[in-house]
Amino acid sequence: MPTRTYPLVLTDMFTVRCVVVGGGAVAERKVRQLLDADACPTVISPMISAALAVWQREGRIVHIPRLYCDGDLEGAILAFAATNDAEVNQQVAAEARRRGILVNVADAPTTGSFHTVATLRRGDLLLTVSTGGASPTLAAQIRHELAERYGPEYAEHTQIAAAERIKGDRP
Repeated sequence: MPTRTYPLVLTDMFTVRCVVVGGGAVAERKVRQLLDADACPTVISPMISAALAVWQREGRIVHIPRLYCDGDLEGAILAFAATNDAEVNQQVAAEARRRGILVNVADAPTTGSFHTVATLRRGDLLLTVSTGGASPTLAAQIRHELAERYGPEYAEHTQIAAAERIKGDRP
């Protein structure tokens, strides 16, 4: 029987403490998704990718330039274990579980409490695809198909719909 999941869209991400442990390509992907949602993640890694370094200089992320230590997740709501070291990723997951923090484990999705989804944004329209972590490639393919079907004009459609809804709510 497949694992049951619960879809959820988080808002006001700027106020949510997010910690990403890792500084390579996988961590960069996770951070990019967080930045797209207006989060300001903390990245813990001795070294970071070029893109992460740019985001740090721009003040979009906080970088702690050292190895992960137990206690680094204190106060976090979301954690991402995205190192190339499975043991460190499991330590991050264990701390998150102890603290009741939602955690995504990049190299072992079933050991985390959530996985990320393939997303397509058109203004306020957000379309997501999940395969339950079974096939990120399939999710990306379906996202591409959705992008062809739902073009940039849908950003304007959602703006118009929102304005109409606001007008309709007025007495």
